[in-house]
Amino acid sequence: MNNDNWTKWVEERILKILNEKVLTQKVVEIVRKQDKKVHIIPKKYRILAGLLQSINIQFGNFIEEFITKLLELDGRYEIIKKYSNKRNNSFKLNNLNEKIIDEYINKQPTVKSDVEYEFSNLQQTLVLNSINYPENSHQTIQDVDLLFKNKISNEIYYLEIKYNDDHDTGKFININKKLIRTYSCLIEEFEVKDKENIKPILFYFNDKKKKENCYLPEKTVILRGKEFFEKFLKIDYEEVSNYLSKLSENNFVKKQFERIIKEL
Repeated sequence: MNNDNWTKWVEERILKILNEKVLTQKVVEIVRKQDKKVHIIPKKYRILAGLLQSINIQFGNFIEEFITKLLELDGRYEIIKKYSNKRNNSFKLNNLNEKIIDEYINKQPTVKSDVEYEFSNLQQTLVLNSINYPENSHQTIQDVDLLFKNKISNEIYYLEIKYNDDHDTGKFININKKLIRTYSCLIEEFEVKDKENIKPILFYFNDKKKKENCYLPEKTVILRGKEFFEKFLKIDYEEVSNYLSKLSENNFVKKQFERIIKEL
């Protein structure tokens, strides 16, 4: 893979996120909101915190786009654009599967079990219910971060992408439940007969692990940092992470933040 292809793309996207006019407009919006709030923290620090939060969200979106771009450049994969990066996909969700998913999410934290075994059984049950009770379903809306196919094996991978494993308990549960629900919807959509035909993956761009996951197995469904790169990409994870780290110390990037801080 030619490094110039992805590094140039990254720089263009970062320039877009840190565009002076865009940042200035965002500050204006945050000021308008903060003017209506009473708080012990001085307003300028609340504005800065709001701006950093906004940029952090945009960076999370950037990571989704970046992984998609790397897979495209790799050449071995086809991005299924009909569903990828769409927030309003209309799918069928099997009613039995919806109940089973809820039971699985509620049960797992209370039992000490083999997550690999439990999740594999869950996958098999979801597929069988889809085959045996195809009419017992309802329409639902699900977003999909990324759906891609190996051009040689035709295996389909459903990817939920997160920048960091640092979510609180409620959000953590919702992320796992959302992945399993969407996976169940994709089973219906693609009329899957074998659970291996579509493989769900929860991908954390950073290697950091906050706590053990009692819902999804590590190394197979949960992939962190270099695990995903080693499995799917020709480019080295350290090369990418080092490049992004150096980019954060780029003079342009630092000047944009210094300018905003000075104006607050």
